[in-house]
Amino acid sequence: MTVILESLIDFNLDTLKRVAWDGETVAFGDRALARMTTAREQFLELLKREPDLKIYGVTTGYDDAAGTFYTLVVDAR
Repeated sequence: MTVILESLIDFNLDTLKRVAWDGETVAFGDRALARMTTAREQFLELLKREPDLKIYGVTTGYDDAAGTFYTLVVDAR
């Protein structure tokens, strides 16, 4: 049987056991996918509104490159 993840409440010890120990597959459900799409759109909109916003690992580099600021390129998805 497939473990369907719809919300944070689905991330628990039971689902961990079912996937990690019992070998069940895991998939995101429609509600989770819709929420991820909305969150991505909101995040990209924030970056468009505030082009100088520094977010570690997103608009800047990682580790030693954290002071390096990247130019935002938004794909057409």
